[in-house]
Amino acid sequence: MLFSSSTAQVFTNNDRWNEDDPYYGDYINDYTHKIQIALILDVSGSMDGLLEQAKSQLWTVVNAIMFDESMNGYPLIEIALMEYGNNRNYQDGYMRVLVPFTSNLDWIAEDLFSLRTGGSREFAPRAVSVALNNLNWSYSREDLKLVYIAGNERFHQGGTNFQVVARQARNKDIVVNTIFCGDHYYGKRQGWAEAAYMTQGDYMNIEQNYRPHYSDNIYSDQLFSLNNQLNQTYIPFGTRGSQCFQRQRNLDRRAGNYGRGYASQRFITKSTGAYLNPEWDLVDAVVTGSIKLQDIPNNDLPPEMRRMSLSEKRNFINSKLNKRKKVQAQMRSLGKKQLTRTQSHAANKGRTNGSMSQSSSTRPQSLDQAIIKSTRHQQEVKGQRSTTSRDQILNRPPRPSSNNHVEKKPVRPSSQTSSRNTYQPKRNTIPSSNKGSRNNTTSSNKKQVITRPGVESKPSRSTYKKPTNTSRPSSSKARPASTRSTVTPSKSKSSSLQGVELKRRN
Repeated sequence: MLFSSSTAQVFTNNDRWNEDDPYYGDYINDYTHKIQIALILDVSGSMDGLLEQAKSQLWTVVNAIMFDESMNGYPLIEIALMEYGNNRNYQDGYMRVLVPFTSNLDWIAEDLFSLRTGGSREFAPRAVSVALNNLNWSYSREDLKLVYIAGNERFHQGGTNFQVVARQARNKDIVVNTIFCGDHYYGKRQGWAEAAYMTQGDYMNIEQNYRPHYSDNIYSDQLFSLNNQLNQTYIPFGTRGSQCFQRQRNLDRRAGNYGRGYASQRFITKSTGAYLNPEWDLVDAVVTGSIKLQDIPNNDLPPEMRRMSLSEKRNFINSKLNKRKKVQAQMRSLGKKQLTRTQSHAANKGRTNGSMSQSSSTRPQSLDQAIIKSTRHQQEVKGQRSTTSRDQILNRPPRPSSNNHVEKKPVRPSSQTSSRNTYQPKRNTIPSSNKGSRNNTTSSNKKQVITRPGVESKPSRSTYKKPTNTSRPSSSKARPASTRSTVTPSKSKSSSLQGVELKRRN
């Protein structure tokens, strides 16, 4: 069974190990959180440069994360690999999941070398949607979950609404980062920056045809020698043990073809806790607890261990483990020294190029630099989010607790009586010196209301009194005589009909 996220819990269960056990020790690392990286690459016909960078810079990215002191705790790295834009995958929407989330880095490297370009259908939003739904993402909010999608065409293609995809990513606490292969501002016009900002991700641009150059360093010879000693500590077992062990040797040889500097990066990765192979290496399988030594059939063991007793098998594995720990410690020490030299060289180069007209944020960079820079930034943002409440982020006062929360009703203005009819709405007032309305003569303890000139104000319900004289006012008071109409009415139609009827009777 391949080592995936489902078997990663074994590293944090140190209480299952006995201190008297020879396999207990600092080999089992306390992983504080996971860093899940889904790498989605455009494999259309014009992306040969991008694939070349991905093949040659995998180990650089892993080493930068493992040796970065700014990372909170000791992370467990899981990487998934996807391709989109290949015409061979037309039945699956021109995209395919090559490797699900796994910490088996040799599996990732082998599939990277198998990628080939060819196609013209780059449906980036749909590729992100497939990654969100088909990969085994962690449910923990403490884990860092990142998507990196790279391409050089217009982002919004294929008919998939990326706003819906971005909302789904935010609900799963997944950050989508976009990498445009080309000019920074042209990528913005193609929608790559907008897609990244929807999930608070990073938008970056790289030089597509960048060829990484790994020069030999002063530690290359020592790392090559130590790597040969490290390979002797692996014990392949099972049906796929010999096949996976041979794959490890082939990848070492292929890394040497890129140069001794590139091979050194791979050898440094093999000295860290990110490089584990419990699915085929007996030492990693027993130490991580993924399998019990007494449950392994003798036919699955290498020939030199088949006639050993259980205690002899333990001693044999223990000797391999102790040798591996010593070799890995020396390789890690050299890796830190090499990383320090590389960082100082990059800093000096940055000071030399400081007078460039293009800013550092828009200057084209390589694929590994973009991923490393974004991962560090997202880790910092993740740490700020975990220590900062939602109310502090939104700059608003905290909500009251659910137990002590009592909904307060609005308080009405005070009045003379407690009756509901005495409630008076707030109105605009005028100074008491204004004599323009009848209500100006009210007492000082009552509010004065503004009335229009010539219009009688309506009394309030609390002060209204029924008039004593109930008789109807005369028509002269209601309507002055001078305003009556002097036009004589014309004869009605009924009077003319009565005259015709009288003539008929006569």
